[in-house]
Amino acid sequence: MKRQHLNYHALRLFFEDLDKFVEFCQKAGQNFHMDKQLYSDLFYGTNSHIYIPLWASVAKTDEDVLMNHVTLNVIKFYKSYGYEHINMDGNPADFIGEQFRFLEYLTGCAINGSMTYEDASNAVESFEKAYLIDTIRRVVKDIKEQDKLLSEDFTSDVLGSLDFVFKLLEAVTSKDYYDWNVDAPCLETWQKHLPIPVEEPHIVSVAS
Repeated sequence: MKRQHLNYHALRLFFEDLDKFVEFCQKAGQNFHMDKQLYSDLFYGTNSHIYIPLWASVAKTDEDVLMNHVTLNVIKFYKSYGYEHINMDGNPADFIGEQFRFLEYLTGCAINGSMTYEDASNAVESFEKAYLIDTIRRVVKDIKEQDKLLSEDFTSDVLGSLDFVFKLLEAVTSKDYYDWNVDAPCLETWQKHLPIPVEEPHIVSVAS
């Protein structure tokens, strides 16, 4: 499970902070560099012609609607395992980086003994099937569909950095995890918490 945990950790870093991901790659002996403008255009919307949906709510419904029933179900899943999302970069809870952080939490808890391997494995598999795999496939598909537009602004060498990202994402969907060959960082920070109650939306009746 350590290799699996490191893959979740690395991809969480990638979607959360490019510089921290590059630093992690260096520690693992992986020479990775991505043009910051390319990263910004793809994942921060700085190019108005490029749209990459990074949320399960869009991947699951094909509707450009955030904070819908999918988001609520993701939050319920998180809280059932004692995980409180952090609103990564101001994104909703179903943001792909947050999803990876949740799986990093589950596998970290199993490795440090605050959760059984069986329980963690079952939770990871259920969450991936329900949300993450669809999100990954949508992200990869939409980036690849931007190839012609991206090639107008970036050289093939610059765009080549995406190949490693695709490799990591596809490694998760295939469960053939990349071997980072480093120690899992900060395992002590992941401790299994009790389930967190979820307040259901209130229905307010208005007298006519």
